[in-house]
Amino acid sequence: GLTGVGKTSICSKIASYLLDQSTSSHSNDNIELVNLSKSPNKISDLFHFGRVLNLNVNSFLKVEDLDKYLIKNQNKIIIIDISNDFFVDKNFNNYLKIVLSDHRKLLINVIQSGINFKSLEKQVSYLDGLSFTNVLTKLDEIMVNSYDFSMYHDLNCKLGLLSGTKNIIDSIAFANSL
Repeated sequence: GLTGVGKTSICSKIASYLLDQSTSSHSNDNIELVNLSKSPNKISDLFHFGRVLNLNVNSFLKVEDLDKYLIKNQNKIIIIDISNDFFVDKNFNNYLKIVLSDHRKLLINVIQSGINFKSLEKQVSYLDGLSFTNVLTKLDEIMVNSYDFSMYHDLNCKLGLLSGTKNIIDSIAFANSL
C-alpha cells in the first residue's frame, strides 16, 4: 500500500492475531516482522510493535538481503512491511512474482477506506500481474458507502479484511454485485 494507509498497523495486527490463537502452534520463536525500506534513517513503528509483541524485527534496505533472509528462515512465519518506495518499483514487482509463486505466501495490499477511484486504480496498477488480497483500513475514521464497494467491484478488488460494523453492512447492501 501507499504511505500512511496503515500497512505497519496491519502487519502488527496479523502478528498479534497469530500469537493469540490458543489452538495454534505459533509462538514468538517462529513469527518475525520485517521492515523493508530504502530509507536507512527511518525508524519504523514496526519496531515498537515488535517490542510490545515480543517479536524480532529485522530491517532491510535491499531486496537481495531480504531474499537471503527469507531463504534462511523459510520455516518461519514472516510478515513484511513493504515501504512505498519498493511498492512502486517495477523491479520489486518482478521479484514478488517470483517469490509469490510459492503458494504458501500471501500478498496483502492495504487500502485506506475512502480512497477515490483514480487513486485506487493507480495503486492497483502497481501490483499488475500479481495475485493479492486487499485490506481496508481506517474504517473507524472514514465513512464508507455503497459507492466505495461498487468501486472495489468495478476494479476487481478482492477484499479480505473488514470489520463488521453496521456502516459496512449497509454499504454492501447497495453496492454493485460483489
